[in-house]
Amino acid sequence: MRHQKYSADLSDVSLLVPEAKIIAKLLLDHIGKTEFVEKIQGENILQYTNTGRASRHGSIIRARLESVDESMWKLIAIGDFATATQATLIATLKRSSILYDFFRLEIIPLVEERVFDLPRHHWKRFLDGCKLRDPEMTDWSPATIKRVGTTLFKILKEVGFIENTRKPELNRILVTPEIYDYLKKHREREIQYLLTWKK
Repeated sequence: MRHQKYSADLSDVSLLVPEAKIIAKLLLDHIGKTEFVEKIQGENILQYTNTGRASRHGSIIRARLESVDESMWKLIAIGDFATATQATLIATLKRSSILYDFFRLEIIPLVEERVFDLPRHHWKRFLDGCKLRDPEMTDWSPATIKRVGTTLFKILKEVGFIENTRKPELNRILVTPEIYDYLKKHREREIQYLLTWKK
């Protein structure tokens, strides 16, 4: 069976940079899955009041971070907040086709045309296109569509691409030197372009 290109993998989990920093440190320690579960559930290292939520968020964040290498984990774990946020975004872009293609197919065409308004209805239009690009994409319930869309726009706000999730207007971000150097060194030209467009 072909791997589904588009899924609701963003769920309700935005970048959650403080949690990503904690999990990046665990990955740098090369702990096994059993110890990871103990850290998340037993020791409650994320300091959540709900164990199930901690486990789910921890697993999602770990899967994102495992999409990048150890040098990126270090930027997340010990970098300043801006660097860690951008590094976590890159990991999430690599993990989530939905997020990556929203940048590539919705945001970039707008800014190339010098249009910076990003109405929320673009999310629904984008999803309609996803179904055409990936006929095996499962049908999402209205609740899932709303939840993933809310998370996506929250991510844009966390990074600084928008300031208001209700009336989004795209802003340019300043990529930190550490992230810029990483992208250049690893020849991540596509992601570099997604992050460094100019207004």
